[in-house]
Parts: sequence; structure tokens; C-alpha cells
Amino acid sequence: MKYRGSLIGILSVCLPPAHVIYKEELSLLEELVRDLTLARVKMLAEDLVGREQRSNLVGSLRLKERRMGLESQNRRAGMV
Repeated sequence: MKYRGSLIGILSVCLPPAHVIYKEELSLLEELVRDLTLARVKMLAEDLVGREQRSNLVGSLRLKERRMGLESQNRRAGMV
């Protein structure tokens, strides 16, 4: 399975050696590959968004910690 030129998965189908693949079967397999590819791309996108959101949250928390640290220092120094 490929997306934008990158391999994102492999679908393997095992059939008996004497089995003849009909056009309808091949069409269904191709549709299955498209559906699986779409699902995989959506999962990768959701994972990427989740990581970005977590990173933003961590950055936001660190900024708040720094601000709170400065406020604490200012209080101790009598500047607030």
C-alpha cells in the first residue's frame, strides 16, 4: 500500500496454487487496499495531530511553570 509515493503497508493474500483470480476478485482486493490505505493514513494523521497537541500542551505547561516561578521569585523579593 502506498501513499504519496511512500510504502505504508503490505497486503498479502494466500490462495491455492490452482485458484484462478477473476476480475471481480481483483477489483475487490484493489478496493480493500484503497480502504485500508485510507484508514492507515487517517490513523497516522490522528497520531501526528495527537503528538503535536501533546507537545503544545507540554510547552504551554512549561511556559506557565516559568511564569509561576518568576511570580514566586518576585513575591519573595517583594516586587509584587
